[in-house]
Amino acid sequence: LFCCWECGDFNECLNCALARHRSMPLHDIQEWTGSYWQRITLKSMGLIYQLGHGGLPCAHPDPVVRQMVVVDDLIHTVAYRYCSCRGLCSNNAVRQLLRNRWYPATIAEPETCVTFRALNAFRLAAVHANVNVNNWLKAIEERTDALKLGKVLDRRAASHRIYRQYTFLLRSKRFGRGNDPSGLQGTTQGALAWRCWACPREGVNLPDGWKDVEDSQAYLYRPTLACDANFRLKNLVRRNERHDPELGDGLGYFVKKDDYKEHLTRYVNETDVLTTTAAFKALVEKDTKATSGLRVSGVVGTICARHELVQPHGIADLQKGERYCNVDYVLLSVVAMIGCLALTVSYDIGCQYTINFFDRMRKMPRALQREDLDVVFGLPVWHGGIHEESCRTVNSLKYHDGVGRTDGEAIERIWSLLNPSAWATKYMGEGARHDWLEDKIDNVNFGKLIGLVYLLARRYIVATDELKVQVESFRIIQKSIERDLLSKWKAELTAWKSDRSLPCPYMAPVIEGLSEAEVRRRLDREELDELKAGRAGVEGTSQTAFLVAGMRLEAAQRRIIADLDGVAVLPMNVEGLINNRRRALLEKIKPFNDLLKTHIPGAPSTASEEERDKAIDPEHLTITMPSRLPADKRCVACAEGLPAKELKLRRAQAHDTIQQIRKKLHAKQYYIQYRNSNLTGQKQNTRARTLLATLQERIDLDAQAYRAARQAILDLRGVNQDPDYPVLHAKDLQLEGERAEADDDAARKSAAADRQRTRHVHVSMGKSTMSWIWTANGLHICICADTCTTVAVRHLWAQALARKNCWVEEVELLREDM
Repeated sequence: LFCCWECGDFNECLNCALARHRSMPLHDIQEWTGSYWQRITLKSMGLIYQLGHGGLPCAHPDPVVRQMVVVDDLIHTVAYRYCSCRGLCSNNAVRQLLRNRWYPATIAEPETCVTFRALNAFRLAAVHANVNVNNWLKAIEERTDALKLGKVLDRRAASHRIYRQYTFLLRSKRFGRGNDPSGLQGTTQGALAWRCWACPREGVNLPDGWKDVEDSQAYLYRPTLACDANFRLKNLVRRNERHDPELGDGLGYFVKKDDYKEHLTRYVNETDVLTTTAAFKALVEKDTKATSGLRVSGVVGTICARHELVQPHGIADLQKGERYCNVDYVLLSVVAMIGCLALTVSYDIGCQYTINFFDRMRKMPRALQREDLDVVFGLPVWHGGIHEESCRTVNSLKYHDGVGRTDGEAIERIWSLLNPSAWATKYMGEGARHDWLEDKIDNVNFGKLIGLVYLLARRYIVATDELKVQVESFRIIQKSIERDLLSKWKAELTAWKSDRSLPCPYMAPVIEGLSEAEVRRRLDREELDELKAGRAGVEGTSQTAFLVAGMRLEAAQRRIIADLDGVAVLPMNVEGLINNRRRALLEKIKPFNDLLKTHIPGAPSTASEEERDKAIDPEHLTITMPSRLPADKRCVACAEGLPAKELKLRRAQAHDTIQQIRKKLHAKQYYIQYRNSNLTGQKQNTRARTLLATLQERIDLDAQAYRAARQAILDLRGVNQDPDYPVLHAKDLQLEGERAEADDDAARKSAAADRQRTRHVHVSMGKSTMSWIWTANGLHICICADTCTTVAVRHLWAQALARKNCWVEEVELLREDM
């Protein structure tokens, strides 16, 4: 009895099994031995598979019965005959195998084939799960005979060749080379690479007259590229090196090998790209220090920065480090492929790379020279943070016109997809490595194109919504700035865009002379003022004196609560300090409550009851003020004019508190810059963290004071909102300087950029809005305003304008892309 589980759960005799499987020679057959089912082959059962007719009888079969190892989901040994109806020759024999969807390892008497089904399954596993041929075959061998009871033939070398040929022919077929009379021989350079459907291409997706549009609209037809090096994709020199040509040299994403190597012979002694940034020096040293024994130390790539597609001729090998000659060749090869003479390039050392770029271009091969090339280099948004502030502010894509919300980091996302193949390709031959990476990149590009319509739709929805937010935010900011000052700032910004040597309006202003000692002196003066106010008794019986005393008591309560919640500024005797402040507060609450009989005769007696309750700490006792009373009882309970006076005092309190918050935010921002630029070592950084924590606690304390004053204003006016006194959120207390990272932190994160691990993602600066504390609360900025505040607001206004313009450009670019 025989059984084929692929056909169904039934038994049959030998003749029936052979008849059923004459067209299905790769099924797994089981024979009943009387005690158990034993796996056997159709060949051992006597099946001879007839090629050319799908297993059906042939009128002129080849008399020779041959044997073939066929790799499918199992490794099969198949007996077969060729069809001789049209004569048997080598080409006809291979054609019969291919029509049967078996790919032969050679065209001369093949003994190994792999089915198309297995090749397609392995290709998906290779490009998505990074499975290599050896591991794939090992899994199939184990499935064929896990106990090693028989001999499973080794077909690794043949399978390697088959996979390389199959993937190359598959790409050629997709790009229509089989329909071209010239075939593969007529394939032009870069013709087997996917092109971005959304990027501007003359003669494909550009409107008539696109070259004659106004300068303000020219950015819609200006592509943005991203360039970078990857030192993970290394390749070793092998001791038993053999000639290993790649299939389709220069037809896909890698540059043509011979032309590239000839170009490099003129730059044998050129060193790595030098940089003045300390963090980049450390990264370069880390990535290039171990190059002995390497044929390739990495790759340099160029992609479409907006849609993340690797460009044709956009990949080339690096020999040692990241040299100008390598990057120049790849970048100019891409420019020659896309045929565009006006473009923007994002490069993490673009500030330095742009120097002498056109001089270097004139030394390149004639085919790569472009005399009328208009190229602008910028720094990617995240990697730009590792540069010095003066450099990253001037060169960051955030402040470049015409790029929308392009962050320039797309190439890092491409590297994250290619890097898992690094270990497999590290030990391959030169040609095999290129073919493997070509297929991987081809799959990445294909996936990007298939998902492009959904990507653009999502981006457009987000961009249109965010544009409304940024336009409204900027409109509110503009309303609060005097027109003359606004005109002056706009003129300065326009002048800077024309001449980048002028002071950059996007750069955060620096207070000269601000140091740790100055910050500590300011905090000490503020502490002394608080102590003086805390020791002052409740004197006088005027309404103003009474209200001021109540507000001081509230401030003392907030200070005690803040000291209990925060530990950064407290000395060793925490408990004793808190108890002293509590006793001082209790001593002042009693005379204040005595004055209630004069100024708020109708006040409830809860204050005296709480004071007598020993379980309540003094910082939680209720300080009775007109704003604390219900609206319907306030006029009856309070002396005449008392609520109106408190309203004036509360408004002044809110005004002064906002000013204090501004000053402390300045101090914190500039001290962060001072720390990042000047402090090193654990001791100094520990002191810096303590000081910054102190500043933050002071800011939080002032924020609580503002919130209390705002709530009192709303209660006294009997409203729920007041446009002059908005809600103060935690995000309103942050400036860009607070999120700036030290060079060492940025370098550490940059070194880990390719790791496949989850990291905390900060909110994009492009989606942030300018805090209202700089323009709201009736504090309109004018020329006569405080110089420090004016400079800070100019900096924030310029950034808000850049954000708004980026979103405007992004919406227009997305419309053009779609």
